Formats: sequence, structure tokens, C-alpha cells
Amino acid sequence: MSREQGQFQRYMTEHMTQLRAPSEWRGRIKERLRHRYARHLPADRNAAILEIGPGFGEFLELLVADLGYRNVRGVDLSPEVAEYCNQLVPGSVTAVEDTTTYLEGHRSQFRCIVMFHVIEHVAKHQAIPFLRAVRQALEPGGVLLLETPNMANPFLGLTLRYADFTHEVGYTETSIHHVLRAAGFREIMVFESTLPVNHWARMVQKAGQQAIKGVVGLIHAVYGNRTPELYRVVSPELCVVAY
Repeated sequence: MSREQGQFQRYMTEHMTQLRAPSEWRGRIKERLRHRYARHLPADRNAAILEIGPGFGEFLELLVADLGYRNVRGVDLSPEVAEYCNQLVPGSVTAVEDTTTYLEGHRSQFRCIVMFHVIEHVAKHQAIPFLRAVRQALEPGGVLLLETPNMANPFLGLTLRYADFTHEVGYTETSIHHVLRAAGFREIMVFESTLPVNHWARMVQKAGQQAIKGVVGLIHAVYGNRTPELYRVVSPELCVVAY
């Protein structure tokens, strides 16, 4: 994945800040990320962790400031993103011209690689080579944490796919499995992007989500789709852990 026609040079100011201000919902986003992924992180706080495309730096900050990891770095195609994240975690993020080239130069160096809302920006013909470079940059037994919009969500899937002009491909549970296996990953778990249920409003929200999931399953059945894995994960994002 590389910079093309300067579209990532000002990605933060031209797109990301349209969605929210850098500080808006920061605590909630860190809470969600911790709930979804903290249990899959290395136990060793000195383990080398790389985040590709750190955005507003919430996960970097969670790793370093909240969870105490000491060997964390990030790469991004956008100099703006790198500059912003380095204000949060000094010296942590490097702006690169080509992420695949960076990964190929760091083979077997990371215990964990994190990629949230990045793979959808990679062109279809580049997706498997890019993920292969990710796998090769992991140590033996290393883990990839990945999140991407879910095209199987009947309400938000298309909005998330086309709200960003730089999105290239949309994924479902089955297609993300396919590209990861083609790239050499073998132990792959895909799960829904749940929220921590820590007050009554979240309980109501979870109940509503489960009801909607049931309706989606019923619609598939009515149309004769007898493959339950095609609608097992219907949340707005796919959460993936791959070894």
C-alpha cells in the first residue's frame, strides 16, 4: 500500500476531521478497543507491537499510557497522522511512502500487528500481497488484530463502504477469511464489534442488536440462503484475530 496521487497527504484534515474532532469520543473509542482486543494482546509488556494506520492515535495511547506496553510503534502514509500521533506518543509513528516495503524490511520483528480500518483502503489486487507482507513481519506465533467495515450489515454496510472515497474493497466474514488464508494465516477468528455492557442503556442496545441479527437471519432463510455463516457476523464492523 503506497501513497497515490497525494490522496493520503492531507487525509486527516480532508476526511477524518469531517467524521469527528480528534478529541471527540476519545475515551469511548479507547473503551471499545480495550473491550474488543485487550485479551488478544501479548502478555509481555516489552513485546514489539506495530500499528498500521493509527488514525487519531487512540489505540497507541491505550497501549502505551493505559496498558503499559513499552515497544510500540506505528506507520502511516499520511504525514499529518504521523505528526498528530507523535504529539500523543512522542516518536512512535513514522510516515512512510509504501507500507508493504516497510513491512518487507522488518521481517519477523513484531509480536503483534494492529490494523483498524486499513485493509479496505488497499486495492483488490494488492490485498493478498499486502497481508502476506504483514504475516511475514510477524514473529512465529505472532498475531494480527484487524477491523474493517462489514458489508453484511444491511443498514450501515454500504454507507461505511462508500463514505470514504479512498475505500477500495468491502469485506464480509467469508471474504476476509479468504484473503487472510490466501496470505498464509491459518488460525483466524472473526467476531462482532460489540460494546462493553456496563450500564442499562448498553443492555438495551445489545438486546436491540440481537433482535436485528435474528431478523437478518430470518431474511436470509426466506430467500433460501441455508449457509448460516454468511450472516453470523452482522455488526457494522468485522473484528478479526489471525495467527
